Amino acid sequence: MRIMIFCFTILIGALVGYAASDEIRHRRDYIRCIAVFLNELKVQIRYFGIDLFELFKRLSSSKSLEHLSFLSAIPNEFSPYDDFGTLWNKAVTEDSSLDTESRDILIELGDFLGKSDVDGQISIIDAASIRINALERRTDEEYFQRSRLYRILGILFGIMTGLIFI
Repeated sequence: MRIMIFCFTILIGALVGYAASDEIRHRRDYIRCIAVFLNELKVQIRYFGIDLFELFKRLSSSKSLEHLSFLSAIPNEFSPYDDFGTLWNKAVTEDSSLDTESRDILIELGDFLGKSDVDGQISIIDAASIRINALERRTDEEYFQRSRLYRILGILFGIMTGLIFI
């Protein structure tokens, strides 16, 4: 019976460690998806002369961007009562998968979308891409440094707790 409790606590500790590691991986993957979104956005703005609502309708239906929940929160149809900047800020702010830094980058991007010519929008997207790519590199480093640590600490915590119960 004690051995079962010992094994169970090791298992629980390992699961907690893997859950913490998976949270970092999810954040890293979401930031990578934002980088893909910015590249797609730049291409769509450069080569298609469509309004922002149609643009985001296209982007939200893209399979590679389906994980970005803030895209689906933007309405598909333009209404004269809707301000794109307000809708964008609301969608980005309500996305719980975004961390503070990527949320700030996207809100700043939304403040400039649709308010300048194509070249101005492309330069704003390029600036946001540079910041997201730097954030992506930092989260990659964090994932490689901390994910293994969290898994090992989870197992060690499980062993320690198991030894206390024995």
